[in-house]
Amino acid sequence: MTDGTSDSPLPPFSSPNWVSHQCDGSWGDRSQTPPSPSPIFKHSTPKDGAIAQNDKHHIAANFGHAAHTYHTQAHLQQAGAKQLLTMLDDSLRRSATPLPNAPILEIGCGTGFITRLLVERAQCGWGQLESQSGLHRPLHITDLSPEMVQFCQSHIQSVRAAHPLGCQSRTIRDHVQDHVQQQTDLSFRVLDAETATAPPNTYSLIVGGFVAQWFQNLEDTVHRFLQQLQPGGRLLLSFPGHQSFPEWRHVCQCLDLPFTAHPLPNPITLLDRLQPQHYELKVNMWSTVYDSPAAFFRSMKAIGAGFSQSGVRLSPKQMRQLLKGWTSVMSESALLPNKSHPTHPSGPIEVHYQVVYLLITK
Repeated sequence: MTDGTSDSPLPPFSSPNWVSHQCDGSWGDRSQTPPSPSPIFKHSTPKDGAIAQNDKHHIAANFGHAAHTYHTQAHLQQAGAKQLLTMLDDSLRRSATPLPNAPILEIGCGTGFITRLLVERAQCGWGQLESQSGLHRPLHITDLSPEMVQFCQSHIQSVRAAHPLGCQSRTIRDHVQDHVQQQTDLSFRVLDAETATAPPNTYSLIVGGFVAQWFQNLEDTVHRFLQQLQPGGRLLLSFPGHQSFPEWRHVCQCLDLPFTAHPLPNPITLLDRLQPQHYELKVNMWSTVYDSPAAFFRSMKAIGAGFSQSGVRLSPKQMRQLLKGWTSVMSESALLPNKSHPTHPSGPIEVHYQVVYLLITK
């Protein structure tokens, strides 16, 4: 499996150009007749509290069961964690305002991709402005899945990195051991970040990688996060955007099958509703090649991301039709103008993910 990225920033407070999917392989420019304003989540329908809570149990269980395979197979999430923290590093270097001296909250920690990077930065300081003495920012590491929290805690505690971090010649291992000895500095707990409350001005940083797409009400949740930040605090999120999986969507349209992907957030609509004063937005399109359509769906299930709140499921017959028809449809389609891995009926398939990185400063 290979991964690649290309920057494609979207302009704030405007709708991106959109195209119609046509099964003759052509693409029609529909910029002259734009669709009506889209919801934050495409294809989403309101759910009552009982259904929403049941969905959360499914989501937590799926990720919990997949904790070990997630850690070895979630390549996009691991690479995204590095990009997300790099975005914060760059922002802090450009800013004259350091992070406030207050706790840091990680939501949806998973197996610890971001957690490990937070531990590194807690040791090294967050740039030159952050290296002054007297700072105390406890790390609160949380996830909806108890199994993920347990895995993350065990992973962080067992890190034996050999390379120095460039901070007083200390290693990740040394710092993790220090934190474990001081439980008030690094804590792990199960938390439903969408419903959890905290007093205003509690945190210096709230960070979540590939978790926001699972929230029932992303806009309200982000508003609450911003209230929980101290002035100058940062909210840092990454999530797959609504333009992910164009190949899957195209094949479903051509075969007259339901597109059952989990509804994903539209970053432009989210920003339009939030109207933040200070934010940074970066959008990448990631290309991943799988051996077959079945391998693509197996990979989603392997990392716990196979659950969908679309409310629609394919029958076994429809699923067989999708798997059989994918390569033939895509081999005849010019779906992506810059397609780097042409699809052949007997060969691998290429799938694109729209990955959104969002940094909001309070």
